[in-house]
Amino acid sequence: MCGLKSSKASKPTSTVQRVAIALWHETQRASHNARLRSKPAIWRYGGSHAADFYPAPQPIRPAHGEQAAAFYAGRFALDGYQIDTRGNSPFLLEVAPEPWVRALHSFRWLRHLHAADSELARQLARSLVEERNALFANRYGHLAWDTDIASNRLMSFLTHAGVVLQGPGFEDETVSRLIARHVGFLRAALKVKWPDAAQAKAAIALTFATQLVESRARNTTSAVRDLEIVLTRQILADGGHLNRNPSTVLDLLMDCIVLKEAFAGRGAPTPPCLVAAIDRMGTHIATLSHTDGQLMQANGAREEEIGLLKRMMSRLPAQPSALIHSLPSEYHRLAAGGSIVLMDIGTLPAPRQRAPHHAGCLGFEFSTDGQRVFTHCGVPRSPLKHFDEDNLQEAGTMTAAHCALTAAGQSNATKALALWLRHWTQGRLLSGPQTVEIQHGIASDGRHWINANHDGYLKSFGLLHRRAISLSDDGMVLEGEDELTLKQSAERRDVNFQIRFHLMPGLKTSPLAGSNTILITGPREFAWEMEVVGADIAAEDSLYMAAFAGPKPSHQIILNGRFPDASRIEWRLEAVKSKSGNTKSSASKASTKCLKQGEREI
Repeated sequence: MCGLKSSKASKPTSTVQRVAIALWHETQRASHNARLRSKPAIWRYGGSHAADFYPAPQPIRPAHGEQAAAFYAGRFALDGYQIDTRGNSPFLLEVAPEPWVRALHSFRWLRHLHAADSELARQLARSLVEERNALFANRYGHLAWDTDIASNRLMSFLTHAGVVLQGPGFEDETVSRLIARHVGFLRAALKVKWPDAAQAKAAIALTFATQLVESRARNTTSAVRDLEIVLTRQILADGGHLNRNPSTVLDLLMDCIVLKEAFAGRGAPTPPCLVAAIDRMGTHIATLSHTDGQLMQANGAREEEIGLLKRMMSRLPAQPSALIHSLPSEYHRLAAGGSIVLMDIGTLPAPRQRAPHHAGCLGFEFSTDGQRVFTHCGVPRSPLKHFDEDNLQEAGTMTAAHCALTAAGQSNATKALALWLRHWTQGRLLSGPQTVEIQHGIASDGRHWINANHDGYLKSFGLLHRRAISLSDDGMVLEGEDELTLKQSAERRDVNFQIRFHLMPGLKTSPLAGSNTILITGPREFAWEMEVVGADIAAEDSLYMAAFAGPKPSHQIILNGRFPDASRIEWRLEAVKSKSGNTKSSASKASTKCLKQGEREI
């Protein structure tokens, strides 16, 4: 057996200190944003631009020309919501879900009208751009001018310039003013020193403009310099982003790929900083990808349209290799025999980070043979009928929405209880795991294993949670062990705990009579058995909130225990029949039923 040992610790801060730091940063951010949205700041960095455009690369996200007919009829399906405007302009709606409004103002949907390739679609596109400009051109306080939305809009306008920026009503002066306003706003946004993804998108969009707008080419050097600064600051060594959201990396990577192709289209050399960032982010996406082509649903990630990751990877010059231990981004991957385990080993984030971190430390997902089995519930794109969207968003961040252990019904990381304080701290985690210790390796029999613990329950209960997982070399046996231990100086008391394993929609559970085992079945004769030692096992309803088409009902397996009576729980998932129809292999049958001592201790 070989093993590597590492630990990750966040800078120790008290809850009061974290609140103070978060409030200070939010105050500073509000002040900077107020200055950013002032006209003098915007026009200071603007300038005149001719309306001469170079051909743009095709967007990576798929385009559906049939959507043009729905748009013409007033039905706009954006970001999981479908709204019928009943013949009115979508920009005149007074009440609409914020995600839908953000998607509307990003204008990424122009690709559908472009794909329709008809004069009617082109007229509709120009009409909608004119309506938006008439209503929101100078309303810099509206979310339509959020930095990430303005960046997406500028890239969309430039990508589809032949459709939306040419024709009646779009004279050179009008187009020049439109581009100048966006360029000025985004250049001002880069002066705000906040390391968030929106700033990275602004740097990408401005560099994109230098390659597609003839008069902007003279600004290439300064744009590339700003791009290098932002990417170096935000993209970690393993390709992850500072906010640890896999979907953020995917979004930035797709923009960077299109930007790289824009340089190639002009015959210009690609900046080394862009090449390096694409390579690192591609590796990160490969690391956190499941066998079904979706990303790990951690820290705000959401499902994407089927085939998007494959489509994006095909635009890379070389297929990236996945990492095993992604320490900067705090994720770990076990892969063997067509099966993948992805684990979150993240500590409490720095209080200045505004990202949607989840209380999912030591939570994991498992996929095999193109089928995700265990998954986090994730966060919804759109609300489910009879459920409040804000409540679903909040529920998706809790430990109970992850394949993880909850003690006395509490999450291993918590936010402010007071609603006003939660609002001012933007939902930041204020307490949680300060230290995570990890040991991982490959056993002599080929099993891939990881052993980790965290102190997220130390303050509340004086407990440390340890989780050990091993995956057989053929990928058909997944074994785990969860253990709670009492810190020597802590007071001993009884604590009820639960270990949850959320299943993907479409998978069913059946208890096997006379044993502490549940059979998990799925499509095409897919079947796995889950056996538990040291706890009661039960199956209950769950909700998979991250689905691309909206939340879907699902099931979950729950192991119930009580500390200190049952401090160590062993569980084992073994394939009865894979989707390909193969039964258990001899290697799987011979696999050990418990983790070896060396894999239990850190």
